Amino acid sequence: MLTCAALFYFNAQFLRRKWKELFTGFDEPAAIVQGYLGCLTAFLGVWAIFTSDWTAIAWAVLMLGAACGVRWLNDRHILVQSCALAVAATVQGLVVDGHFSIQYPHHIAVRYTALPVLAAIFYAVAWVLSGVQDLRIYLRTIALWVGSLFLALLVWFDVAPAWVAPVWMAFAIALSLVARRLRINTLAYQQHVLAVAVALQLFYVNLFASATRDRYLPILLCAGASYAISRFCTLKEAAYRREIAWAHTWAATALLTTLAWHESPQPWLAPIWAIFALTLVLTDRIFTVEELPWQAHLLALIAVFQTVACNLFTDEKWRAIDLRLITVSIVVAVLYAMARWVRLPESVRESELRHIYTWVASSLAAWVLWSELQPVGVALGIAVFGLLLFECGEWKQIRQLRLQGYAAMAAAFGRIFFVNLTAATLPGEWLSPRIYTVAPLALIYFYVWSRLQSKQSKPEIRGWQVRDLIAYFGSASLAALLYYETATEWIVVAWAAMALLLFTTAWLLDKDIFLEQAVLLTAGTFGRGLAHNIFGSSYFVSGGWCGRLLVVMIACALLLAALPIAFQLRKRYAERSEISRIGRLLAIHRSEQWLFFAPMLLIAVLLAVKMRPGMLTLSWGIEGLIAIMLGLVASQRSYRLTGMSLLLLCVAKIIVFDAWQLGQRDRYITFIALGAALTLVSTLYGKYRETIRRLL
Repeated sequence: MLTCAALFYFNAQFLRRKWKELFTGFDEPAAIVQGYLGCLTAFLGVWAIFTSDWTAIAWAVLMLGAACGVRWLNDRHILVQSCALAVAATVQGLVVDGHFSIQYPHHIAVRYTALPVLAAIFYAVAWVLSGVQDLRIYLRTIALWVGSLFLALLVWFDVAPAWVAPVWMAFAIALSLVARRLRINTLAYQQHVLAVAVALQLFYVNLFASATRDRYLPILLCAGASYAISRFCTLKEAAYRREIAWAHTWAATALLTTLAWHESPQPWLAPIWAIFALTLVLTDRIFTVEELPWQAHLLALIAVFQTVACNLFTDEKWRAIDLRLITVSIVVAVLYAMARWVRLPESVRESELRHIYTWVASSLAAWVLWSELQPVGVALGIAVFGLLLFECGEWKQIRQLRLQGYAAMAAAFGRIFFVNLTAATLPGEWLSPRIYTVAPLALIYFYVWSRLQSKQSKPEIRGWQVRDLIAYFGSASLAALLYYETATEWIVVAWAAMALLLFTTAWLLDKDIFLEQAVLLTAGTFGRGLAHNIFGSSYFVSGGWCGRLLVVMIACALLLAALPIAFQLRKRYAERSEISRIGRLLAIHRSEQWLFFAPMLLIAVLLAVKMRPGMLTLSWGIEGLIAIMLGLVASQRSYRLTGMSLLLLCVAKIIVFDAWQLGQRDRYITFIALGAALTLVSTLYGKYRETIRRLL
């Protein structure tokens, strides 16, 4: 049969091409048929001679010979015959030579020979047909794919399942290098398919292998190879080279992320993911791989979610140390490092988007402090952390760190009202926890305020000077501490003393913010004295009024003692044209009015409540006379008008009530005292008429 095949081919290809004039009409189709008969007889002859595993190799050799004929003769009929032989050799090689029933750990020697030889023959066919651009290219493509298929199947059948993926990856790398060297697109496509097969093998086999070595080494090797080959897995001019490179690195990152999820104990998963994200960021800083920052962003995000969902609520210990503290601290440190080193796109590189990392890190750090510290120490711990952020922001001139510090301080300020100020002193404690937690907090606020005074800082929050808010936090903390540490009845005195101190501070430092606070605390002193000390309507104290006249009088005396300072401040503000909006609203340039009317109203109401009806008019008259004298001394028209109003009120009260209701002795004393007061006022107005007219 092989001899017949040779004669058929000799007649169809040599004689027909040598004497073309003889093969016309019916003879030419007959010669073509003889060519196909030659292929068939050769196919059957080889099948008869070479049995079992050698049949596919023999057919493949025939295919190689036909491919040579296609290359040199460029005959499409030989091309069809070559394709038919390729199909036959492929099917025979898969069905017979593959020996699917015998797989690792069992081996068959003939497979080690048959499949590589078949692959080599198919690769030889592709080499023979290299450079062609017509229909022959399809046979070349088929040969390349079948050759690689045989080698991949050999690995799958005879290599341990745990190591199939690394060997496939090595084969894929070889395909990529050959494809770039010989500029063969088909080999690059095979590498892509083989890379997908590697990923599936790792996910479905290696990830669930019983031996630790079989899980770690193959995945780590394949992931590293995928990163390394990502920029060399296609031809340089390939249109999709960017997308396939991204696919390789994303697949490698997904493999390592999944391995960490599968292998790491729960508390350590978030730190491992975070460290992996930082590793990607540092790798990108060195090699400038554009997709690695996006992978790092995603990894950092899931690490944060894992931290919030699990790590912040774990109670596990490691050598008597909370794993929550260790693991979350690692995540926080990594997030701060990523904010420093992550490479952002050019369009947003100059923005502050990178500080999303620092905000998340600071939030997690504050949460850890809240979880790890004793409840009474949380506010102070968060405030110290805020101070650290503020100092770092000042040192590095990073606005977002300063804002995070301010936020931490604000959170600490809010917490003291729920925990610290209501904390009870335990037996044996000589110092209240309110003092040693709130007082340092106020010192931190005033220290930050003083640091902000050393420079001309611009408004950092919508035109608002944060330093003013920090100063308010400090003063409010002290006022609240006085409220909870001072005896209930004496709170008004403590606040009045603090108001005097704030007025003095505003005068010495020439800072509007302390004058605003002093005015507000003066109003608070008035409200507290009126609500509690006079009418006894405190929320925290049950029962009616049981206060003492002395307490309110001391508070009023302290407020009046600040009047000289207020007059000095008024002179200072008379030379200024700019006052803050809050300052204008609080009328800080006329703070002497607050210091006069607050104590005067308190005393008037106190007298109305405390004094018996027979002495009330006399008491108001004395107060009015003092107000007029003070107005004359201070040259204040409002003071004099207030005193005169009180005297007129006394006159009206005498006419309406005292003349008819008081006892004889009280009536005489009231009339005489009020008359003397009116006479004194009239004398003073007459003596200083010109001065008063000029003042009016």
